[in-house]
Amino acid sequence: MKLGVTRVPKQNEQCKLVILETSDMHGNIFPINYGNNEETSSGFAKISSLLKRELCLSSFTLVIDNGDVLQGTPLTYHYARYLNEKENPLISCLNHLEYDAAVIGNHEFNYGKGLLEKAISQSNFPWLSANILDSKSKQPAFGRPYIIKEFNNGLRVAVLGVTTHYIPNWENPTHIKGL
Repeated sequence: MKLGVTRVPKQNEQCKLVILETSDMHGNIFPINYGNNEETSSGFAKISSLLKRELCLSSFTLVIDNGDVLQGTPLTYHYARYLNEKENPLISCLNHLEYDAAVIGNHEFNYGKGLLEKAISQSNFPWLSANILDSKSKQPAFGRPYIIKEFNNGLRVAVLGVTTHYIPNWENPTHIKGL
């Protein structure tokens, strides 16, 4: 979905920054409630239309996922259990939609650290978490704590990823060992 810039403002000109974020998508690509098989207004298939429209309207757009994207539907379960040697379908979706970054959520650990690491390696965007540290090095365990996106007019925007500190209370200890 490469979209060209239609107009570049001058250095001192004001611009409108558009921040589009998703959160708690829980593996929903299609607009379906799997509990009752009814159509919903969510899912990446619906979001893609909004993203395309907004990216056409503004050259100053950030697209970020705030976590809990890799788990939650029959698709994600089937992928994690039976097809995890292939590319993660959610990562394919986020890559196609050209996300700028994603923040690690607590549900990213539900299928184990290995599946999360594989998802990160397949991503065309950085995963952020300033507060999930490797227990030995004390450095961020999964990449960078933040990004700075620079737009073509010189505008720079920092995005800091922070993950809930309750993960040890909720998650299987083997899934977060070493963190």
